[in-house]
Amino acid sequence: MATPDVDDLNKNLTNRYNQIWDLYFSGKRSVAFTMAEDLVREPGLCANHEAGMHQLLTCHPFNDDTIMHAQEVVRIDSEIVQKYHDTATMHEQAFKQTKLRFAKEHLQLVLEKKRKFDENIAFWISAEFVKVDAPDAQIELAERDEQAERPAAPEDDNNLGDMLPLSSSTAADGELLRSSLNAPPDTTRRTDETSQDQPQSTARVDAVSPRDLHIHTPDEEEL
Repeated sequence: MATPDVDDLNKNLTNRYNQIWDLYFSGKRSVAFTMAEDLVREPGLCANHEAGMHQLLTCHPFNDDTIMHAQEVVRIDSEIVQKYHDTATMHEQAFKQTKLRFAKEHLQLVLEKKRKFDENIAFWISAEFVKVDAPDAQIELAERDEQAERPAAPEDDNNLGDMLPLSSSTAADGELLRSSLNAPPDTTRRTDETSQDQPQSTARVDAVSPRDLHIHTPDEEEL
């Protein structure tokens, strides 16, 4: 026989249990969740009420222990079915079996929602990384394309003839230009030889302008 203190405790816990569900169904769910977290820790709470509070806490949208609460409901309901298997009536057994089946189905639902939630989080995280890395990838690709299109550097930097865009008609002038760069200066040239070379010099200037060859001309000094 229970003592008056135990009866009072059970009555108090039962009243709190019913009040929490009333608050939940009346739309005051945040208050109900807070009170359920306190009540589920009470050592004198009966198994049915403990399972009921775990069941309510599985509906908490910001609770990290949702799966744990759903698992606790399955564990407690399974123990109740086994405990009263021989003493409960067929109607009571059917009711307890229905509660256990509902708890297992709800656990699977919670696990599926958690799986989809993790997939969505992983998707958005990967999308943000792609969004951040995309400009860098485009820059790197553009640099590779630019290097591929860039002409190869001449093997001999001193070979200016290969660097000048001479036409076929001035190919001979190009050869003269390369030979003049490698030949030592001739200080014994006569005036008539200089006059004979003038047409060749004019041909080279027509092919490539003095500005392109960086040649300082007397006309520039007059300007």
